[in-house]
Amino acid sequence: MQLIIKKIKIATLTLIILIIGGESSCIAQLNSNITQYINNPVWLNPAFAGTRNALAVDITTRQQWMGLDGAPSTYFVGTHAPINRTLMSIGGAVITDIAGPITNHQLSFSYSYLLRVNEQMFLSAGINGGAVNHSLNLSDLDIIDQNDPHFQQSIENEFKPLIGAGAVLFTPRWYAGFSSPQLLSNETDYPEISSLTYNAGRVNFFTAGINYTFTQDIRLRLFSLITLAENHINSYDIGAKAELLNKISVGFNYRHNNSAAIMAGYRINENIEIGYSYDFPINDNLHNISNQEITLSFDFYNLIIPNRDRQFIRKTREDEDASESIRFF
Repeated sequence: MQLIIKKIKIATLTLIILIIGGESSCIAQLNSNITQYINNPVWLNPAFAGTRNALAVDITTRQQWMGLDGAPSTYFVGTHAPINRTLMSIGGAVITDIAGPITNHQLSFSYSYLLRVNEQMFLSAGINGGAVNHSLNLSDLDIIDQNDPHFQQSIENEFKPLIGAGAVLFTPRWYAGFSSPQLLSNETDYPEISSLTYNAGRVNFFTAGINYTFTQDIRLRLFSLITLAENHINSYDIGAKAELLNKISVGFNYRHNNSAAIMAGYRINENIEIGYSYDFPINDNLHNISNQEITLSFDFYNLIIPNRDRQFIRKTREDEDASESIRFF
């Protein structure tokens, strides 16, 4: 009988880990479910580091499955900037994921190098590296027997290495990129639970977008994201975002067979922008489960020395409105 109960406990904990780890960014993977990736693509691809041509700082919080106890939440603080007078850029980020009893901390650094293909095209290649720490607090679970010794401890794993790479090709009109934020196999062991092991698997991202400039005050951005996950469900996103007067932005995002989202943003001044998104399910299995996301972005241009080698070269009147930075994507 005790053996049967132990197996039930193991199966229950395994199911919790798989469900929470698959839906959120837990288990040492960058969050492929973020909605405002268009505002902060360096989250998915280190090759975007420095492409805003400013000291960029982004703060993001994502609250998933609102209304459910122990629902996943993500907190992100990241910064990146070009190194003055060079074609190199560096960045760093701290990410915390909380999902029920699971807590995931990630610290990563990124480096990118910009290569000019021609006057109107760049190729940026980047790498990222860092570490991940993972813990499972069994005492937070709602169990029948509160004195069960199997649920009175926290299971903590040693830091795991994080290594990834990516590249993005972009012009003033379009971009296309590929990244694999975690190239290493990252297994999480639970020796206290009959040697249970969970492997999050590798995740690959393909991103692309188009920028239309109708007038100096009206721009339209079309974008897409394909997520190929080794141990999870693959997905693809498409979206559009209109920017008006370089102040207000509105848009939407659609994730196939999963959710749709509305987005809005407001640029307070040249240096500060705030963005908000609300996801609602379109899958019957996720009825009444929604997500919210808030992003606060800072761009400090006066700390970066202008570098013509990082800018598109304008030769004709047709190119007068060409963006000098990929931030428009």
